Amino acid sequence: MKCRKTWSDPIPGVAPYARYCRAIQRQCLDLYVYGNASYRKVASLVRSEVNGDERARDWDPEGMHWQKVPSERQVRLSHVTAWRWLQSAGKKARALQGQFGEVPQSGGWATDVTGAWLKGGSEAVLGICDAVTRVVFSIRKIGAESEDEVLRAFARLRGLGVNTKRILALVSDGAEAYRLLVEGVMKRTAHQRSVFHLWRNVLPHIKAYKELNGDEAEKQLKDTLHAIWDANTMGEAGAALEILVSVYGAEPILAPVLRVVQGTFNEAMVHLKGVVEGLPRSNNVCELLWAAYKHRLKVMGRLMSESGLDNFNAVWEMETNFRRYQNRKERRRRYRYPGKCPLEIAGLPVEGICWMDAVGI
Repeated sequence: MKCRKTWSDPIPGVAPYARYCRAIQRQCLDLYVYGNASYRKVASLVRSEVNGDERARDWDPEGMHWQKVPSERQVRLSHVTAWRWLQSAGKKARALQGQFGEVPQSGGWATDVTGAWLKGGSEAVLGICDAVTRVVFSIRKIGAESEDEVLRAFARLRGLGVNTKRILALVSDGAEAYRLLVEGVMKRTAHQRSVFHLWRNVLPHIKAYKELNGDEAEKQLKDTLHAIWDANTMGEAGAALEILVSVYGAEPILAPVLRVVQGTFNEAMVHLKGVVEGLPRSNNVCELLWAAYKHRLKVMGRLMSESGLDNFNAVWEMETNFRRYQNRKERRRRYRYPGKCPLEIAGLPVEGICWMDAVGI
């Protein structure tokens, strides 16, 4: 060749510049991210399956499915190697984040903050999702849940190609940072207060009311609040609010409850005003994301560095967007999008592609 460099076509199943094949790499990464196991356990499980040794002897004591590989040919996969693969996958995922500008947006976004443990202490992590399609646009470490940090996170999304001008409604909790963001920068954006967090604010006062008046009085009060926050139309919500004020307005112990309900009524009812079709009542998209995220971090313990957290967040973000919902029915629960991942719900043709294909592993 004129450039005097060698060239060879990639061989399917062989990872370039690596001692292990692609299947081993992908299995380790998938077990670590989706299987919620430590690096050591992942390496042990993969070695067991490949070598037919270690835990494979417990799985198949008769040796019908796994045949032990001779010692000179056994895989000696280390947990450090699995760690290195995840760091490499995280860097590749971070390089691909600029392609989120191609993802269709519903116009409704949800955001929330959770905590992650590093070796040096706790760090705040901000999640930004599409409230309707459930696509995760950003999981990023921030200094604190302040107006400057939140504004910087949304500005970073603009730099990645995401059209933040299409945010018609922002669903969040009652943190001051989001209110200031909407009032100061996103003046055309409606601020939807999460009903989940409103319930959390009033439940202590309802509990005190129950101790004075009993279970039946508590149930009637909750039913009245449900009639407001679960209403199907603005007319129904307004009528239920009038009932709440007329029946419980004279109760001093419930004054904080009425103050919360009346003060947040317009913001809590944005989902009924037709701003965005399918806009939820709460930021449950972020809450579900954090439930799985915190469960994973609990198993991991603590991350050793900020770059390790950034790489893990990028991988988790990518895997979540490609993770398909279960395709099954239960007696009480119905999955809204069976067999589809958030990117497919948004309208992208990603059938048959997983997050490792997208990253290029």
